[in-house]
Amino acid sequence: MNFDKLQKTGEILDQQVAEGQVTGGAVLVLKDGEEIYRHHVGLADQERQIPIANDTIYRIYSMSKPITAAAVMLLYDQGKLDLYDHVSWYLKGFENPQVYTEEGYVPAKREIKIRDLLDMTAGLCYPGEGRVERKMAEIYDAVGRESEQGAVICTRELMERAAGAPLAFHPGERWMYGISTDVAGALIEAVSGMRFSEFLKKELFDPLEMADTGFFVPKEKQERLSQIYIWSQERKRLEILNWQHLGLRGFFKEPPAFESGGGGMVSTIDDYAHFAAMMMHRGIWKGHRLLSENAIQYMTTNHLDATQIQSYNWENFAGYGYGCFNRVMIDKNLAGGVGNLGEYGWDGWAGTYYSNDPVDKITLLYMVQRVDGVGIRPIRLMKQRIYAAL
Repeated sequence: MNFDKLQKTGEILDQQVAEGQVTGGAVLVLKDGEEIYRHHVGLADQERQIPIANDTIYRIYSMSKPITAAAVMLLYDQGKLDLYDHVSWYLKGFENPQVYTEEGYVPAKREIKIRDLLDMTAGLCYPGEGRVERKMAEIYDAVGRESEQGAVICTRELMERAAGAPLAFHPGERWMYGISTDVAGALIEAVSGMRFSEFLKKELFDPLEMADTGFFVPKEKQERLSQIYIWSQERKRLEILNWQHLGLRGFFKEPPAFESGGGGMVSTIDDYAHFAAMMMHRGIWKGHRLLSENAIQYMTTNHLDATQIQSYNWENFAGYGYGCFNRVMIDKNLAGGVGNLGEYGWDGWAGTYYSNDPVDKITLLYMVQRVDGVGIRPIRLMKQRIYAAL
């Protein structure tokens, strides 16, 4: 390893801060689960001039998804569920799903299975502007109004209500980003008999020493919670984000009724590094096995077939497949030539990013707090410098 070359990785983040793209952030690189490079720069809160630190807490949004996948696979290892089980066996409302077609609503050809959730091939969408997405938005909006009036709508209730929206396609037909991870969180509650947060703490966060990871930040830690920003196109500057979506409320400062496995967690760069290292070590953390080798193999393999992958067409993920709430590299040339086949991970709405390369044993963690981030280019530039240093 050429450590002089590796030191240049953080210059990408330095430039982002200098240009006002982000207020601050952190980069952490691991080799076989051990730290080899760390860099942080800028401010976690520019209004209060609080600098980024090693223990800064970030809203990781969709980087919650790989954690939720691991929780499902823990139950799989325990023999408490099978991936071909129908979701409706555990959650009311998912029986007899309907699919929206050009001819109107029709019965789904089959029920949603747990593996459909993990691969985002269930036909479940996020709230949005399309015909099916608008129906889901109506359900989420109704829950929002009730919550503002004092109703306490928990994870299972929200997901069972969301089951009332039609599917965008028959289960298994194609890929679509949607609420599958949140349904998985409700499923974990139903199978384990515990709140989602309690299950995660007992089975993952405590064993992995992830003391600052969860669905909210306690008051005594809130000084460490990074502010979150959004780019104002009108004023050409970063401004504090003052709204939330997808059922999230409270800006992670109070215990939520709805614990979102798809986007509701907070973490530090070191906490998430513990999770990444456990994954890199094929389910083992500090000599103790948390997940089976079989579960890790399943979690880090592309599951999309030739038809499903046609709808997995995000430009940022050229060269990648998908499975268990992770992208998985399946074509190095299309992916830009950096890294190795089998690299996996995910990112978050506020710009956070995680990847594990099981060939060269490289983990990259990147934490910023800007809604929609600044695109994939800074990540690619950092990876180019990291692999040049090998």
